[in-house]
Amino acid sequence: MAKIEDLKKIEFDKIPDTYNNLTMGVKQLIEDYDNESDKALFEKEAQENIDAYFDMVKSVAPDAIPSPGSTKAKKDKKSSNKDTKIQGKNRNILLDYHNALLDIAGNYQGEESNDLEGFFENVLGALNDIIEDSKDNEIPSLVQKAVKPFYAHAEMLEDNQKIRLGTVDETDVKYRNKAVKVVDKLLEDLKIGSHQTKSSKKTPAKEVSKSKDDKDELARIEKEKTDKNEKSRRVLKKMEEYEQNIAACRAVIREHYKKKRESEPEKPKPTRRTLLKKKVLSIIKLTPEAISSDPGIIAENRKIVKATIKAFMKNWGMTNTQQVESAIDKEFDQIEDKIEEKEQRDNAHRWSRDLPDTDKIIAYEKKHNKHLLKEAAHQIVDNITEAIKLYKADKEKAFGYLQSNFDNHQLEEYLPRYILEEMKEKPESKAR
Repeated sequence: MAKIEDLKKIEFDKIPDTYNNLTMGVKQLIEDYDNESDKALFEKEAQENIDAYFDMVKSVAPDAIPSPGSTKAKKDKKSSNKDTKIQGKNRNILLDYHNALLDIAGNYQGEESNDLEGFFENVLGALNDIIEDSKDNEIPSLVQKAVKPFYAHAEMLEDNQKIRLGTVDETDVKYRNKAVKVVDKLLEDLKIGSHQTKSSKKTPAKEVSKSKDDKDELARIEKEKTDKNEKSRRVLKKMEEYEQNIAACRAVIREHYKKKRESEPEKPKPTRRTLLKKKVLSIIKLTPEAISSDPGIIAENRKIVKATIKAFMKNWGMTNTQQVESAIDKEFDQIEDKIEEKEQRDNAHRWSRDLPDTDKIIAYEKKHNKHLLKEAAHQIVDNITEAIKLYKADKEKAFGYLQSNFDNHQLEEYLPRYILEEMKEKPESKAR
């Protein structure tokens, strides 16, 4: 039984564009789940749909389901294209024909001839680069450009062999013709149109006629396409059925929430004091960002807000302003705490980059202790690093740690100015 978490782990980029409706359906189901407050109820009502979607993805794109313990890390680009599902209609077309050419090249390697090794290597390399690095809509034009040298090589095969060898190798012609037919079909499926080579026009009929192997190869490619289309139609039909189930599931959940709301007691309306406080405090959010962290600006904002609310309440004949003023003080205390925490994090990060260099420590410390070892210099750096860790959580502990491990002259020498100033601001943190 699949869970929503299993759907969330699906690697959607590995589901072919042919099944885009399936991808959208799964994502919509996840979004509906995320938007529901009663997630247990949703998962219970939608269990049949969750299982169905998971099984459909597993059927049409098994690689999109990560194996247990695996992560969604992308595979190395150098991994075999045969074992990788790649997104995009044109990319998938190209991948199919690339694999067909790869099979032809693999069979050719078993022959005694070798004139076509460079021929296959160049075209396969060019097509592989397009598969890995190009946008789907760019593929047709890039393929058309990439196969021009392929066709030029194919057309010149017989002439070159006659000049070099005095004869034409029939094995090379056979595999050349197989490859040309596959590339012609690739261009046709990418809506570019096939390229008729000079050799196909001029060579004898027995050379250009389709051999049994050629027919089998093209039939295999056509069968794969037909199977994919049939599979896609079956998935779409199932999708229509489950979309109706999901609509019914949403209706059940809506009814559940309606009954739940009706059974709950009505929430009390906010008091006039609460509404006044919220409205006036909302004005503070308009403070320009450049000065929003300035302590003087925050303190003045606090005074203005308290005085404004006090004036309104007095004008409206409302008493007990103390409660509202305490609430306002609490709001501003939280603002100041957040700013201080941010400054502390920023200073800790900055301080960790401003650690003193061990060679400088040795040079300085030798003025006071001529026998200082390099290990002692490293210990000084370690002590400062420990102080930085403490500083992130509690300034006072960090300053106390520094005071217990360093003398005044060391603090002046090794600490950044901004940290020294912070220490001097606290009477209880003065160095010994």
